[in-house]
Amino acid sequence: MDDLFADPAIGWHDAFAQMDLRLPAENLAQPCIVAVTTADALWLGHVMPLLDHPDAKAFLLHWGEMGTQWGVNRSVSQVHALLYLSDRPLPADEIVDQLGLARSNVSTALKELQSYAIVRRVHVEGDRRDHFVAELDLWEMLTRIAAERKRREIDPTIALLNDLAQRLAKDGSAPPHVRERITRMHEFLSTLGNWYEQMRVLPKPTLVALMKLGGKVARFLPGGKKGANSG
Repeated sequence: MDDLFADPAIGWHDAFAQMDLRLPAENLAQPCIVAVTTADALWLGHVMPLLDHPDAKAFLLHWGEMGTQWGVNRSVSQVHALLYLSDRPLPADEIVDQLGLARSNVSTALKELQSYAIVRRVHVEGDRRDHFVAELDLWEMLTRIAAERKRREIDPTIALLNDLAQRLAKDGSAPPHVRERITRMHEFLSTLGNWYEQMRVLPKPTLVALMKLGGKVARFLPGGKKGANSG
């Protein structure tokens, strides 16, 4: 760990990415702590403040706005954007200073991002403060966000719909259209959940290849050749 940045030609993100710090799927919410030497942290600190660059600031502001459209607090999204763009680990007080947010908001945002496992806590040797870095692998980030949102939102909905569908099936007084629509929604979300569970265990290269196929994947389905795109 003392030579985490033995090659000064590579940045924090590249050096950090070389370390196998991916968490087991069952422990994604657990913080990951590594050591970074003080000398390396000082070297990494010789950079222009991110938000001094207009394009970096534009990205951060858009990320915050986009987060609100997805039901995510703006502060959470902006903290994530700052950490994603940063080429070094940042302590909470620097995040507060750069974003102009209240310390309590930053603390809450960091806890939320760690619960999604898209931000990790790291330790800088010689500095007692906690520092934070963002997950840089976009596939990992996407799958972790999807997994957490499914756990929070989709799974409870499927469970409720399952209970309702079972009760409605036995309730002769229930309006037929209510029974049909709730049952249909339960079947749809259950199918979607099962598809997701199968997709998330596929190797990343397979997922990328599947995504690039696009509509051409229809060629591999029964009766799909006729309507599949050519090329």
